[in-house]
Amino acid sequence: MGEFRLNPETLGFSIVAKSEKGCPACSNKSESIVSFPFKKDYARVYELKNAVQPSKYALEGQFFKSSAAHGYEEIIVDQAGHGDRFKEYSIEDVEQLFSILGNRVRDVLGYGIGGNICAARHSGGHGVFDLVALPIPKSGERNCFQCDYVKKVGNREIHRTETISAYVPFAPVSDVQVNIAPVRHASIVDLDPVTLFDLADTLKKVVAHIGGGDTTIALLEYGDGHFHVEVHNRLVDVFELLGINEIGVVPEILAKEFMGKLSDGKDK
Repeated sequence: MGEFRLNPETLGFSIVAKSEKGCPACSNKSESIVSFPFKKDYARVYELKNAVQPSKYALEGQFFKSSAAHGYEEIIVDQAGHGDRFKEYSIEDVEQLFSILGNRVRDVLGYGIGGNICAARHSGGHGVFDLVALPIPKSGERNCFQCDYVKKVGNREIHRTETISAYVPFAPVSDVQVNIAPVRHASIVDLDPVTLFDLADTLKKVVAHIGGGDTTIALLEYGDGHFHVEVHNRLVDVFELLGINEIGVVPEILAKEFMGKLSDGKDK
C-alpha cells in the first residue's frame, strides 16, 4: 500500500507506491465486482488495491507530514484483448461509456472515501479506464472553479455548443491539451442526454485531431461536483492528473543506498 507525503515547501502531495508493471487488465486475476452491457458484450469492473486502500486518512508529523494512502481504485474494462479501439467507437458507444462512468462515480462517491475522482485511459492500452477516488488534494470548499473557467476561456475556446465548451487551458500540463466541460454546473453522475451527446461528439472530434502516437483521455470530477474531460497528446496517469507526484522509491531507502555509495566502501 502507498503513502501520501505532503511537501512542506510547496504543500503539494506525493504518493510513494510501488508501480505495477504491465497492463493492469491483462495481469488482473480477480473476479469483476459489477458489469454493464456494452457492444454485444460487457464492460467489467475490477477493484485494485496496489496503491491506495480505504484505510484511515490522517496526516501525522510536526513538519514532515504523511499518511497511509487512503483512497479507492478500480479499472473498467470495455474490450477484450490488448489494444485500445476507442477511436473506432461510435458516438453512441462513447455515450454509453460515459454513462457507465457516471454509474461508477455515483457508487464510488457513496463509499465516502474521497470526492476527487479521475478516470483515465491511454491509447495503445487494453481499452480500460483506470478510476481513482482520493481525499486529496482538491477541495470543494470554494465556489465552483469550472463554472468560472468556462465563462473566461476567451480566445482559447475551440468549440462550443449550447451545453459544452471545448478549450485549450490557460496553463496546460501537456504540449497539446484540450479540455471539454459543461457550460452549466453538472456532475457526470446525472448528465442529461443532450449534454452527453454533445460531449461524446466533441470528444471524438478532438481525439481524431489530437496528434501524436500517445493519447490520454481523462474524466475528472472534484468535490464541487462539476466534471470536465481532458485529452492529452501523451500518457498521463491518474495521480498526475489529480496533481500528485507518483514516486516508486521510498526516500529513506534511497538515502541509505546513496550513503553507502558515497562512503567509499564503508557501511555497505
